Amino acid sequence: MAFLYLCFRQKLYICVCLNVTGETGSGKTSFINLLLGESDLLPTSLMSNTHAICEIRHGTHGLYKAIFHHLDGTNQEREYSKLADFKQHIAADVQATDANKKPMYKKVELLLPVDILEVCTFYLGSESMYMRLYLYHV
Repeated sequence: MAFLYLCFRQKLYICVCLNVTGETGSGKTSFINLLLGESDLLPTSLMSNTHAICEIRHGTHGLYKAIFHHLDGTNQEREYSKLADFKQHIAADVQATDANKKPMYKKVELLLPVDILEVCTFYLGSESMYMRLYLYHV
């Protein structure tokens, strides 16, 4: 983690692709929370029962936002003005199902005001996590 922040501060160029796989409950979301610098930013139950891919990337300072890509091709945006609201609602929002208990979304984008996300993006699925990290020399 210190290496990532050092590269970020020094504006070094580096590209890292990391794929982490594991069964449900093996700690993938906890690992992402560690990289994001807050132990409970994403609920550890976030990916336990969803089939939607979650893309986690940088968002506007102070604003937590989710963009839900419905299976029918429509999109819906939801903003959470406070971190506490985001933490309280995001797991249920991502794991939403229709009346037939089928997932409602093919993809959910989570835009978070976390510095490290200025240079990397996380992709989460139910059994894997993929991180694409780009640090550019300016």
